[in-house]
Amino acid sequence: MASDVLRTSDVRPPSSTPRPLPTDQLPVRIVETDGSLAGLGVDAFLFAGQPSPLAIAFVSPHLDFRAITAALQRLGGVTSVLAVSTAGELCGSGAADPLYKPTGDNWSTVVVQI
Repeated sequence: MASDVLRTSDVRPPSSTPRPLPTDQLPVRIVETDGSLAGLGVDAFLFAGQPSPLAIAFVSPHLDFRAITAALQRLGGVTSVLAVSTAGELCGSGAADPLYKPTGDNWSTVVVQI
């Protein structure tokens, strides 16, 4: 739908510029939650007190994508949020973890990599 298209005129720069962390301290936080974003708060978007430059969200197609992304943007503050609807959320955080989360006929997970 045309109303779902993000135009470059809609993109605003962050209100403050986050300081980059040294390259040897670039952590990634993976938060698995549901459509209520339970357990995901403002602090999840901070590293060493500084906002993360990017959060990537993998949203179940069975959830209200627009509502989830709006909530993620509110929680993220100046963190840029890239959200995609996916048939299998990426969740692996290490060599022993599977890359994709198993799904069934209906699931309501949101996986956020910050």
